[in-house]
Amino acid sequence: MREPCWMTFALAVTMAACAPDLGPLGGYRCEGDRSCAPDRRCVEGFCVLDERSEADDARDAEGTFAEPDPAPDPAPEPDPGPESGPESEPESEPESEPESASEPDPGPESEPGPVPEPEPEVREPGSCERDNDCGEASRPCMVAVCSEGRCAEIFSEAGVACGEVVGCMGGICDGFGRCLSASACAGGQYCFEGACEALPEDFVRVPPGTFTMGSPEGEPGRDDDLEFQQEVTITRELLFQSVEVDQYRWEGMLSDRPFGDANDQCSRCPADSVTWVAALYYANGLSMAEGLDPCYLLSDCSGDFVSGSIFGCDTVEITSATGHPSDCEGYRLPSEAEWEWGARGRTVTAFHSGSLEEAQDCPTASLALDRAGWYCANADDGHHEQGRRFAPNLFGLYDMHGNVREWTYDTFASDAARGPDDPVFMDEVVEFHTVRGGSYGDPAHKCRSASRHKAWYTSSEPDIGFRLVRTVLRR
Repeated sequence: MREPCWMTFALAVTMAACAPDLGPLGGYRCEGDRSCAPDRRCVEGFCVLDERSEADDARDAEGTFAEPDPAPDPAPEPDPGPESGPESEPESEPESEPESASEPDPGPESEPGPVPEPEPEVREPGSCERDNDCGEASRPCMVAVCSEGRCAEIFSEAGVACGEVVGCMGGICDGFGRCLSASACAGGQYCFEGACEALPEDFVRVPPGTFTMGSPEGEPGRDDDLEFQQEVTITRELLFQSVEVDQYRWEGMLSDRPFGDANDQCSRCPADSVTWVAALYYANGLSMAEGLDPCYLLSDCSGDFVSGSIFGCDTVEITSATGHPSDCEGYRLPSEAEWEWGARGRTVTAFHSGSLEEAQDCPTASLALDRAGWYCANADDGHHEQGRRFAPNLFGLYDMHGNVREWTYDTFASDAARGPDDPVFMDEVVEFHTVRGGSYGDPAHKCRSASRHKAWYTSSEPDIGFRLVRTVLRR
């Protein structure tokens, strides 16, 4: 038994070790915190030293610090000793953990994340709804536009700046797809790799470009078996004869006059009744006259080469290293694709002058073709002098519709497989070849840009003529 302590009653209240009836921790018996000294509290019926912080008192005052459950619990009870204060703080943290754990959850009112970019609209190549869908033009002085749902290129306006290129090129656009400088070449010349060169007489420059070959469904007079559409690219600039080879030029090179009775005394009328092989022979003669390598090697031929009365050759070969006509240096017949590119002049209608109203037989007239060429409704059953009555198309080409049908190099085939770039179709067996453009005796629908017809390669018909092209090759 402890010795009694001699002290006043007030001191006895504050001294835990002086009470005759002490608890296991050395405190007086109590009934609530008010029966203990100010620095003590009542725990399990005994006054013990209070080591809690002011923050703990504040939580008690707000009722957030729960008293231990007096019911028996298999788990160990919290230690009320001096270290109970620091341990009580972690006990309150799990209550806030669900809030912190829920922070990553965006919830309906959380800040929106990055908005995913919409997937780009997939379009068929070459299709469009507006001009902006077509991007930039392939070369200076051209503008990409959307025409009837397809991308096309047209000449930019005259005076538009086109930048420096080389030599005499660069400066401003001339309104015909050419980039010229203030010291541009004189009339009748073209700028080639920085030097002005003379354009061959009656030839014009036709730029490269991409277009839809064939006719759309629903075009009056369309032949569904022959005029299927495909996208074609002419990859290089061409020197294109602005009119058909006329009788005057034919006679200046060859002595024979194969011409028919339709105005056979008209020197500026087309040289008609010329076979396909004779047209190749004339092209070779013009190439050699200008110091260019001929494009064709003709062998096993029948006829007279001196006069030009050539009926046919068993073998026709292309002299270029690649075997492709567009790689020839000299003059040649245009391919079907080149001919249609030239005839359309970047238009998509039946004629370069407009659409065909309906397909009818002769002598029904067409308002659009009346502005572009000679055909059965206005030709009076004969061909006419070229480049006189009708305006040229945007490329500067005359009489691409009517007057005489024109030979192309391609072998005729209804389903010819063509590649996308500079296509040409040549069968090993030389038989029928394609003629384009219609003639003075044809109805309007046979003179359309997409209309295709065939002729035997030895045919010398009075309504068939030709014009030549030459590729502008880079030296």
